Amino acid sequence: MKRNLILGMLILFSINLIGQVTSYSTIGGLPVETPLQLPLNELVLSSASSDCQLPDYIDNFTLSDAYFPDLLWQKGHSCVHVSEISYCLTYEMNRLRNVPAGDWLTQDANLYSYYYSYNFKNDGSGSTSTNYLSGYNVANSNGIPMYNDYYNVALEEDSTRYKYWMTGYDKYLNGKSNTINGYSKVTFTTDSDCLINLKHWLSDHNEGENASGGVATVTVYTDGLEYGDHPTYGTIIVQLSDEPQFQDEGHALTVVGYNDNIGFDYNGDQQITTDSDINGDDVVDLMDCEIGALKVANSWWPTWGDDGFAWLPYKLLPTNQMQHNYAYVCHAEVAELPDYELKVEFSYESRGSISLAIGTTSDAITDLGIMDYEIMDVYHKTGGIGNPMQGINTDPIELALNFGKLYDDVDFGRVFFKIHDFDQNDRIPSTNPVLYATGRAVSFAA
Repeated sequence: MKRNLILGMLILFSINLIGQVTSYSTIGGLPVETPLQLPLNELVLSSASSDCQLPDYIDNFTLSDAYFPDLLWQKGHSCVHVSEISYCLTYEMNRLRNVPAGDWLTQDANLYSYYYSYNFKNDGSGSTSTNYLSGYNVANSNGIPMYNDYYNVALEEDSTRYKYWMTGYDKYLNGKSNTINGYSKVTFTTDSDCLINLKHWLSDHNEGENASGGVATVTVYTDGLEYGDHPTYGTIIVQLSDEPQFQDEGHALTVVGYNDNIGFDYNGDQQITTDSDINGDDVVDLMDCEIGALKVANSWWPTWGDDGFAWLPYKLLPTNQMQHNYAYVCHAEVAELPDYELKVEFSYESRGSISLAIGTTSDAITDLGIMDYEIMDVYHKTGGIGNPMQGINTDPIELALNFGKLYDDVDFGRVFFKIHDFDQNDRIPSTNPVLYATGRAVSFAA
């Protein structure tokens, strides 16, 4: 991006833009479909990782230098955001920086709140279910601020916790360092070898010898969840859903490890086998294997499992009790701050009615009609109809928009900012819009 071509900046406001088995009641929150913002490709095993012998047991909650945070009791239908942001992204960012997770109770750094991404997607209501990958999509588009920047007392009250949007240019700018540049999946089949790539990710992050492991998300149906008590390993899930074909929503769990030695008598024949057709389908495969399980962290702590953890048997992974037939992981990144960032401040009574967009021209005198606008997807009719910009009051909100990411390596002469109201043809003023270059304001013509 050439800084010496900035002759003037015009901000334009427009409305013309576009053992004993126990049953457990559950909380859902995960619809079936989601738009893919990035390609969801199969995780390819690296040669460095494939050369490493897999251990029989991995637990990244206890063996990860405290990268993983304490477990949470989710509020609302936010399970996907707890798994993707508060658990997985917190772990992955802390792993990159080699720092321990903070304490949720004292609003520490090195934590990332699920409310930040969930509140962009939930229309201001805790009863709204959101799609898998929606938390990661926010992280990719807008970054995720640390909890000590994001926290507000509004998160403590039911009336405001699902509506709160952070305000503050510096807070949003700092959050852009905490992002992802992709995600991958490991598909489950009835072949036991399907777990190899996931185990390498959990064991060494697909990086090879001496690397700490990673974490992942799986999505399951939980209407009919039953679990048993293992005398050594504790809670083991023996059934996720009795009638998954009738479920509309699933639930996200976070995979923190695995154990190849856990055995459980799932069919009650007083034996633990791997080579018998225990489900009666005339085929012996992974669904008949009574040994091995993934360790999963839930967001129903502390009333579920063993302090919020349980074992998910390998044999359930290729079944229709899983909402999706794969685990997925994020590729976290400590990103450099962009050369330029657009600071805007404005208020409006219905953020769910508007869309924000920015655009450029190649020089300072290009005709307005050939501008190329980029809609900010995080701010495209999100946050709920009738909710003001901050959600908890009518004060103006101050944002750092992703100008640098959208227009990296682009020569430009003018920058334009548009706010479009889809419901009313109102002119929406913004106060003090400024394009910042490496921390200092660049002059522009309003």
